[in-house]
Amino acid sequence: MLAGDEQLRSQIEAGTPLGTLGTPEQVSELIVFLLSDRAAYLTGQNLVLDGGSLLNSAQMDSVLSAMLGRYG
Repeated sequence: MLAGDEQLRSQIEAGTPLGTLGTPEQVSELIVFLLSDRAAYLTGQNLVLDGGSLLNSAQMDSVLSAMLGRYG
């Protein structure tokens, strides 16, 4: 299991722009939003909740890098 393998977890976190794995609470907050009336106008989206891990460094522009540096 990932949570019990500190070396694997560290490697994955190092490759994630936000520098950490997501928590169950963060996933549930997105689910609650999607089920709420506030998401009533949201249609046909693929939402990736991964802390930016699908981005490789070649795709990260200076604006995104600055934002991640500020909030990471």
